[in-house]
Amino acid sequence: MSWITMSIRLGLPGVILLLSLCLGQLTSAAAQPASADPAPVLAAAPEPLSPPLDAGTESSPLAPKIIGASESGPLYLQPLDAPGNPYAGKYSELDAWVYANATLMSDEEYIAQYGPGPEARVLASTRPEGWVLEVGYADEQGFMLPMAEQYRRRQQVFSRERPADSILFRMTPDLPDRIFAGLHKFYSAGVLAPQLAQLQKELWSQIDPASYPTIPAWLGENPPLRTIFVPNGEILCIGPLGLRYTEDETPRFYENQGLLTYRYSGEGQLLGTYDFARPEAADWLLIYWPEMNSELGKYQGTGLGRHFGFGFVSIIKDESDPLMLGVVPPDQSKRNILASFDYDGTPIDPFQPTPRMAQHYGTALQSSTVARAYQGQLESGLTSRDSQSPFAGKPNGPVLTDSAPRPRPLIAGDRYSGRSLSLEECTVHDGRSKRWVLVLPLDDPSNPWRSKYGPWDRWLLDQQGQSNPAVTAALEKQRRQQSELRARLATEKREASADEQRVLSDYGVRMDLSDPWQRFELQVSPEGYVIPYAISSVAELLEDASRELLGSQRGEQDRAYSFSLSAGGLMPADMQALLYEAQQDQLEAKGLAFPRVPAWLMEQPVERAAFAPNGDVITYGPLGSYNPDLTLEYGNQRRTESFDEQYHRYGPDGQELAALPSATPACALYNLALLQRFSDLEASGMHWNSFAGVTLVRDAQSREVTEAYDWDGTPLPLDQPRCGHPLAMRWWDYNELLRMYEAQGPD
Repeated sequence: MSWITMSIRLGLPGVILLLSLCLGQLTSAAAQPASADPAPVLAAAPEPLSPPLDAGTESSPLAPKIIGASESGPLYLQPLDAPGNPYAGKYSELDAWVYANATLMSDEEYIAQYGPGPEARVLASTRPEGWVLEVGYADEQGFMLPMAEQYRRRQQVFSRERPADSILFRMTPDLPDRIFAGLHKFYSAGVLAPQLAQLQKELWSQIDPASYPTIPAWLGENPPLRTIFVPNGEILCIGPLGLRYTEDETPRFYENQGLLTYRYSGEGQLLGTYDFARPEAADWLLIYWPEMNSELGKYQGTGLGRHFGFGFVSIIKDESDPLMLGVVPPDQSKRNILASFDYDGTPIDPFQPTPRMAQHYGTALQSSTVARAYQGQLESGLTSRDSQSPFAGKPNGPVLTDSAPRPRPLIAGDRYSGRSLSLEECTVHDGRSKRWVLVLPLDDPSNPWRSKYGPWDRWLLDQQGQSNPAVTAALEKQRRQQSELRARLATEKREASADEQRVLSDYGVRMDLSDPWQRFELQVSPEGYVIPYAISSVAELLEDASRELLGSQRGEQDRAYSFSLSAGGLMPADMQALLYEAQQDQLEAKGLAFPRVPAWLMEQPVERAAFAPNGDVITYGPLGSYNPDLTLEYGNQRRTESFDEQYHRYGPDGQELAALPSATPACALYNLALLQRFSDLEASGMHWNSFAGVTLVRDAQSREVTEAYDWDGTPLPLDQPRCGHPLAMRWWDYNELLRMYEAQGPD
């Protein structure tokens, strides 16, 4: 949740507080900016306390800027190069930008244009990219406090000297008065160039080493990718000490997949190794509170939410807005909190002061942050290079890796890794993880499939993790439309219409059948070898058919082999044809083949089609009822007016033979008597499903198969309801049909 969202419930004082403490910018993807310098030119401005210099530099515009009032009258913001400036020589290019873009805006005017109100949010949606709002401060003479010093003072929020009000309260009403006493606040707004945005980030990243727990040399000289300081003095390291990646040393959450979590004592004794799915979130609490999932699970389904932070866990009423607990009045917060627990599960009072928040306990710190804090502590004498681990070089000592940066490892995840894991499942036994496997190179000498890969396998590995840009753009457009609609409804103070409700409740986008983007899933063996895609894709295709027919699920034994990678992209046509041939070879070895796609079908496209063993073609909608050339928004179906929600049966020559509503199994196209039979079965509460040419009727409660029919409507014995055509009557969408047709070539 953004600072602006939090401000909505606070009123003007809360907004001012948040602006004083935030990073210093509120960025909107926005537009129609106000003028580059919103301050009006004062025709008869009184003499400033220190007259502005002549124009000619970015820091000294002609028009003086009033930012407040002093004892002697209006307070003018003095040019950065004005005589007598006590901060001379301490300004950066960011300070020059803040000065040049300072406004005459009052707090009330800020609320109207940039605040949390719906009008301001609508306005924000029209500002250009890079538009930011920055808070500045000046002393009684109008000399601006350098932004680096302002950021340093803001970081006192996390200093040891500042007493935390409670485990949930990160701010206090008098904080601005204490850290900016005697200074006057003003606002600067405009487009911040990328190089200045980077400078702003660097200035803000200056840290106070005293605000961190004492960092021993064994950790500070070789920090891992992430470090968590535990309140009991232990240290959790995500990844081995000294690990560096060439691309980026600050991994995002999903890039932590595959890294073990090492638990150390303060002296560096290795106490345990764990394989958490989300170690930098809340999973690490399982080490000290093994019953966390079961205890917190008691609150599931009750509309409650969980708030994690600094090693504390709170159960709150307002699941959609947990961070509001940090800024709303205590009485209101207490009404929203049902229970709070420490990192070890001990019930606690969430409103008792604690210094833990000010010392960065319970948060996953980046390796660069730990390294900078360690150097700062060395310089200030808070730690020593002598604080090496007495367990170094021993089996129970710190686990180090060489310091040479290396490419990120490729990790194949278990399809079931999203489930809630117990502590026992997170503990690594005999060095083997149940949740992920390291993918080995295709040319690894011990790879049993080393000689069986095609060019598509290497292409797929290069495309690993790629997302469909059309889907990404459509989701972003959807999010933006919903945000703008909510703001408009709030401005107009009315409820959403039925159509607007559909827009607000619409999440996700449908894949366009004509979108050439393809998504692939690569299977990986437990040893870390990629199974050649021609082999795994055909096996998966046939396995899906048999599993669906039997109504079976993957067992525990299958889970050990459920490692996979996702890939996506536009595979070159020639490579696609070669892959098709390799898949066809795999099918022929099993006595099977892909269906032959006739030219008349592609000349009159349909949304999807299936192929019967006798050469018939079954379509969803009549021939020509799908137009892949229509220009529609992404995700919309391209059905023509002739689409009729029916199954149509065509002979091998394209002659239509029968048509039935799609609510009935396709096998009824060959046995019309089944229409009444399936109608009676549905009326009695029975369910049916069709796959691979077989239609099974099941009891809705027991899921027991009571009847079975072959592709042509012939009854099948219940003890073996399979046919010899695993790919028969399987539905292929338009894009799949097109790829097969192009790969098959002319007759």
